[in-house]
Amino acid sequence: MGEIMIAALFAAGSLSVTQACPNQIANETLVQELSLPRAGRTLNASTYLISGLGPHDIGATRLVVRTSACDVLFEQEFEGTSDIKLTISELGKTPILVATALSQGGSGCGLTHLLLTYYGDLKVLAPTDLDHDNMGAFYVGDLSGSKGPGLVLFEALWEGGSHYAPHSYRVWTYRWTAQHFAGPSVVTTAPMSPNPKQVAKALGYPFSDEMNFAC
Repeated sequence: MGEIMIAALFAAGSLSVTQACPNQIANETLVQELSLPRAGRTLNASTYLISGLGPHDIGATRLVVRTSACDVLFEQEFEGTSDIKLTISELGKTPILVATALSQGGSGCGLTHLLLTYYGDLKVLAPTDLDHDNMGAFYVGDLSGSKGPGLVLFEALWEGGSHYAPHSYRVWTYRWTAQHFAGPSVVTTAPMSPNPKQVAKALGYPFSDEMNFAC
């Protein structure tokens, strides 16, 4: 029974502390591993911190997706970022790997997101550049209510005032239909307090700490 439960946890994409495949770069540190069940076999997604001249002596982060035999199927380096995390979501019945990388600044942070489909062909899936600062937010999955699956990106607009004074938000929404993103629909809100979790709630959208960083 214990072996079955452990296998189920790995199939759900649990965090692993044991690195199954060797590093490819000498000055990198393993951050996270996820198992990605895929039609009869399992892929492994790993993230790394790469030493450099950035904050906390980190110069970049990296995502690698490998087969169980450690063959590299996909890799992406995020230059100038200092942290990275993975989560799994779904668009309808399509599982999606979401990578979120953090770049630190003087009075705020920048975030960039990468979406990968992996159940069939492994490929990058995004309708646009998925970047925003820490006053904005990103979510992909079930958009709640009658909105269906898709993604939403929030970004505060700089129209004067102090950094964290109320700002209008621009909201891009893409719907997932026929295995691709359609849209976007774009809305500009009245000024709102720049708390991305509260902004999402006020507009009727979900929010995920796993897909965003606070700074």
